[in-house]
Amino acid sequence: MKESFWGYWIIVLGIFVVIIMMLVSNVTTTNTQDYWMLLIIVIIEDLRN
Repeated sequence: MKESFWGYWIIVLGIFVVIIMMLVSNVTTTNTQDYWMLLIIVIIEDLRN
C-alpha cells in the first residue's frame, strides 16, 4: 500500500514539475530551457514505462 502511494506521489510531482517548466518556458524561452524540458519529459515517460 505504501509503495503504490509513493509511486503515485512521484508521478504527480513529476507532472507538476513539467507544468511549471512549461509555464517558465512560455515566459522566457531559450534553447537551454527547451532542452531541459524535453529531457525531463523523456525521463518521466521512461519512468512510467
